Amino acid sequence: MPIHMDIVDCWRSVLLACVIASGSSCAVAQQRECSQIIVTDDSDYSPLHWYDGKSLNGASIEIATTAIKAIQAPFLVRFVGPLERVLQAGKDGDVDLIASLRPTPERMKYLEFNKAPVFANPPTLYVAKGHEFIYSGWNDLIGRRGGMTAGNQFGGGFDDFMKKNLTIEVAQKTYMNFKKLELGRIDYLIAGYYNAEGYLLKSSQQSKFVALKPAVVNTFSTIAFSKRSPCLKYQQALDTQIGIMRDQGVLDEILERNIRLYRDVAEEVGN
Repeated sequence: MPIHMDIVDCWRSVLLACVIASGSSCAVAQQRECSQIIVTDDSDYSPLHWYDGKSLNGASIEIATTAIKAIQAPFLVRFVGPLERVLQAGKDGDVDLIASLRPTPERMKYLEFNKAPVFANPPTLYVAKGHEFIYSGWNDLIGRRGGMTAGNQFGGGFDDFMKKNLTIEVAQKTYMNFKKLELGRIDYLIAGYYNAEGYLLKSSQQSKFVALKPAVVNTFSTIAFSKRSPCLKYQQALDTQIGIMRDQGVLDEILERNIRLYRDVAEEVGN
């Protein structure tokens, strides 16, 4: 039986559109429907988000899920792993939403960032106590050995400055960087303030390290959707809800509660 040419032409048009859109495959035809918003974040960034062996917890996760519940959208919190895996999952469209992340030009290529900020978590310089140096700006870091955790970006133009002017060693975990700092293998560590303070509290090492001022950059973290997510239809409503929660003081309440919770857990472990 001859194939009707209208059908052939129709499929040619669909395939051509898919190739143009995806570059290699018919992503549109294969794209999953938004049955639920898949939420994730870095598994090692307490007290903002961390994995306790059973589930993802922390202020970022609670803020995102509270806002999603308020707009009455279905969701699922999924453990993916460290930040590099989370970012790759966002790039591939395997997850829909990253609970809190700093916007940077590189990340904006594959993520849609909400306008409403979730909270500030300024990238901060940490040094070993007794090895402080005068720091008033980025140029003071030139010629010194720095460290950071894999996957981190800091925004505010600092990432470009860092690539062009600084010597930075990358480690997979926060504790690895502080150990290198303690042993004198690096001169400073760049880390999110809350994450660094949470680790030092849990490990009872506050007396070993000093946070230098000012912050490296003053940027806000916000919710980010994968550009390949079919759940982008919820972004505007979620952005509006985050703004409402911020104005009502709910974001600060959630952050403080999770900091206290993490502090209590850390003290129990320490005792």
